[in-house]
Amino acid sequence: MNLESMIRAVQTDTQVASPTTIISALDEAQEWCANRILVMDENILKVSNDQMTLTGDTRSYDLGANISTGTLYQLKWLGVQLSTDTKFHQVEWVDSSENYFVELDQSTTAASGHPILAASENFDQVRFAPFLVSGDIIRADYIYKPKPLSLEDNVECDLPDPFHWPVVNKARSELFDTIDDTRAQTYMRRAIDMIYGASNVLQQRQLQQRPTTAPFGASRRRWYGTTQ
Repeated sequence: MNLESMIRAVQTDTQVASPTTIISALDEAQEWCANRILVMDENILKVSNDQMTLTGDTRSYDLGANISTGTLYQLKWLGVQLSTDTKFHQVEWVDSSENYFVELDQSTTAASGHPILAASENFDQVRFAPFLVSGDIIRADYIYKPKPLSLEDNVECDLPDPFHWPVVNKARSELFDTIDDTRAQTYMRRAIDMIYGASNVLQQRQLQQRPTTAPFGASRRRWYGTTQ
């Protein structure tokens, strides 16, 4: 269901003429839905094996700007495959103030083996030591949250398809609520019921296609990964 279809579905029932008003309601509904999904089963919003090939020498990498889906919410695993490698190797997370990281960070020699050290910068950016070069590949497994919707920037709903109708119904509820229409509660109940139904659909799909990385303990820090 694309964004234009979602707008039409809301517009038909609510008679709200302004696409801007509807998109705002859909955006709030999408955020509401995403938060509920994260509570029920965060793996629904998990992206595995997202690969990014470097095109130049790289010490600091903006992971948040280069992932393929949504906005980075929680990094589960990060690895690097050098041009001479046949598989990915997990990075070793360290504090950027550690002496051995500082020494490698100042090196003029690119990474040629493992482990490669990594330090987090501003949550969604990574600094590698030694630095990486063109042709090296970064792989990330992560939990995402959807980006804000936009017709101008062609940003569609990043949630899995079964959750698009719950978003529409939540938006309908929000708009009806602004005019004290009794249908607000009806659509709110529909949105909640459909979220649980969609969650069950996605969980059944997950049973048929197990993830390639194991889930991580809740006690882990939000940024850091563990051994795959």
